[in-house]
Amino acid sequence: MGRRTEYRSRGTREERPIVFVMGDGLSECVYFDRLNELIDGVRIRTVPLKVTGWTNILAKCNGLARNGLFDMSKDILAIVTDEDGNYDAESMERFQRECDKKEYMLCMSNISFEVWLLMHYEIARKPMTEKELEERLSYHLKHPYVKSKGIPLTIPLLEDAMGNVNVGQGSPESGVECLERNPSTMVGGLVERIMEMRP
Repeated sequence: MGRRTEYRSRGTREERPIVFVMGDGLSECVYFDRLNELIDGVRIRTVPLKVTGWTNILAKCNGLARNGLFDMSKDILAIVTDEDGNYDAESMERFQRECDKKEYMLCMSNISFEVWLLMHYEIARKPMTEKELEERLSYHLKHPYVKSKGIPLTIPLLEDAMGNVNVGQGSPESGVECLERNPSTMVGGLVERIMEMRP
């Protein structure tokens, strides 16, 4: 049985911020669930989106906000998604604009979340297909990479990933910029923010 998602209580006591990760796939949720176990003093809660397309993703996030399940004055809501053929420059620009307006943190990856996973092992510099990404991850893991199982996580691997994403093509500053660059990912910004929240 899965762990129940913890939302903000309705009490008056001061609580630490919660990082809500809205993952559009299983790999994203598995990764951030493991990060929650690894990082002491930070509360990370994953919420599987189970929808695709930016309008559907925003509708789901807005619905959770209306229901008071998180407090945008304290908590962080991050949308972790990837370029899966659902976006063009215009739709991505609108998606980014709506996220900025709502103060949601958009964490896009091009071509998939596996770009961020690969950064734990190497600097990704040249364009890759999904298959090539998975082959590189399999090489580093020394066994076939399975999306739903992710990668093992350690603090040194996290530090390597943050360094590699900045040395390579860098972390794009917007979804539009990410859409234009294969490979690229904005997930490093979220992980860096989580690391800075440690007590």
